[in-house]
Order: sequence, then structure tokens, then C-alpha cells
Amino acid sequence: MSSTQVRVLVLGAANGKLKEIFAKLASLNAKAGPFDVVLCLGDLFGDEEDEYFQQVIAGEVEIPVSTYFTIGRKELPQSVRMLVGHGGQVCENLFFLGMLFAEWTNLGRRGAFTTAEGLKLMFLGGVEGETTSEYSPTFNRRDIDQMTGSADVLITTLAPAGIANLSAKPFDKGSPLIAQLIQKINPRYHFASEGVFYEREPYDNGNGYTRFLSLGDVKGDKWYYAFKINVSLDNAEKPPAGVTANPFKKREREFNLDNRTCRICGDPSHLSYDCPEKPRKKKRRVIGRMLFENLC
Repeated sequence: MSSTQVRVLVLGAANGKLKEIFAKLASLNAKAGPFDVVLCLGDLFGDEEDEYFQQVIAGEVEIPVSTYFTIGRKELPQSVRMLVGHGGQVCENLFFLGMLFAEWTNLGRRGAFTTAEGLKLMFLGGVEGETTSEYSPTFNRRDIDQMTGSADVLITTLAPAGIANLSAKPFDKGSPLIAQLIQKINPRYHFASEGVFYEREPYDNGNGYTRFLSLGDVKGDKWYYAFKINVSLDNAEKPPAGVTANPFKKREREFNLDNRTCRICGDPSHLSYDCPEKPRKKKRRVIGRMLFENLC
């Protein structure tokens, strides 16, 4: 079956360092690209009074690749919300995923979108909390319940709790709700913005393989990551090197014949059905049983 290879660049949270992130985007695109899609994690914008911020929203800064961003830990600046309220575009090649109306109606902090190249994106911005509006940088269980389907790439602010289970690499950050979400979606890639770099071994999700990464913030810990992904209907993939079992599934306890003991008395020389201390069932007496066949 034919497939399309998509080149993707993922960038960590800029937190208002727009000049740095767009300079790095242009540099990487020239040296290692061209890329088809750029994904910005966490909070992209910062102070609205910043001169470079004003140049970006005015379209005076060249962005060479279709670049998508979501809500992070803070609300979007008011001027950005006004721009993206009618179709999701801030300027040429810069789009807010939360207002791109595609497969189903997106709601600011969460939604799904398929790019022109066929890359299926799903996203949930913010941290756990009480949700008050579509642009709130918080989510709750209702958001998780509303998100359905499959994705090539899942983008969240928080990592899933327990992602380091069965991994040789420790990682103590994460949200239980995001752990529920990733088990529903089973993406091929999952990126989070925890401010530190972490790359887990691929794991078997039951329908394929998931690779999870957290990126550092711009100008901090490793904050950019590039990869190629084949987009096809079957998503068939050979087991990647270093793959582990699903970190979110409980493993069945191994049955070891040498460690068997009686559940009644604890003696390892026999099992419970042979235990001399096993209570014996009383035999029921049957009185006056009648054999009807003898009456014929």
C-alpha cells in the first residue's frame, strides 16, 4: 500500500522567546529540512508588549513551514485570541490548532486535525484543573471523555503518569488523566512539554508502537526533535529496537511451580485441594428416594 513520508520538526515551549524559536526553526529547516510540519509545544507566546511579538502577529516575520501551536500552561494573549478566532491563523504559516475546524469541532485546548500531508494530529493543552472556557489552560476528565479516535501524533502539555514503568530510564513527572488519554488514542508519537528532555523506549500499545518524548524549553535542555513518519492507512510497522511491553498494563503474575504453597495452611508440600486441614463437606442424607421406573 502506498504511503507518504512526512518530515516533522517539534520544538519545545518558547515562553515568549519568539526570536530564538523562529531563528532556530529557519536554521534547522535550511540545514536538515525542508520540513513539512512544525509543532510548537507548551506556551509559544509571552509578553504582548514585546516588539518582536508585535512583528510576528503583524506578519513581518517569515515562517517558512506550516507551524502549529496549542495552549500550554497559560492563556493565549488577547491579541492572539482575536486573530485566531476566525479560522485559527495568526499570520502566514502560523496556526493555532484549537481553532482549525477539521474532522470535528475543536475546542481551544483540545481537538484533532489532519494536515495537508495526511498527518493526523490530536492535542490537549493545559494542566489538570477546573475548565472555565475554551481557552482555559486547564482540562479535566470531561475533556478526556470527549476525545476519541486515533492519531499519528498526540500533543499534550503534561506527560502521562507511569510512562517510565518497564523503562530503564526514570521519569517522575506526569498526569493520571493524560495516562488515560494515551491509552484511548494509542498514538504513534506522543510529545509533552515538561521542560526537561526525556525519550522513552518505544512500547507496544496493543495496536502498534508508541514513542513518548518530553522536550525542554527553548534555550534550555534539549528542546527540538526531528523525525520522519510514514503516513498510510495500515500503519504497519516492524517492532522497533528496544521495544518494551505496555507500561500502563498490569502484568500477570508469573506462576512458578517451585514457589507453590497451600493457600489453607501454607505448607509447600501440597496444594489446597490435598490439604488435610481442608474442611470436609457434609454428605446430605436422602430419605425415601423413589425410583419411578420401578413403578411401571
